[in-house]
Amino acid sequence: MGEFTKGTWRADENLNGDFSIVALRERYVVELGHIDDPNDAKLIAAAPELLDVLLSFPGFTDDAKIGDAWIEAKNRAIRKALGQ
Repeated sequence: MGEFTKGTWRADENLNGDFSIVALRERYVVELGHIDDPNDAKLIAAAPELLDVLLSFPGFTDDAKIGDAWIEAKNRAIRKALGQ
């Protein structure tokens, strides 16, 4: 898997109305770019959580049990992607 800036990411609206995607760090913020469409910005900001959820999916085997923690992580990532 390729390298990427680790989450948590956030979409922040700028004074001119476009959005910056920022990666939150312990002591600094990394700006990842400017996005015109707020829906695109929300989806991009949710990308790390969405990837984590997909990578942790237990699969579709007969004995696989999707636990409440996985379902809540999925729902949280979806809400973030939708800006809720």
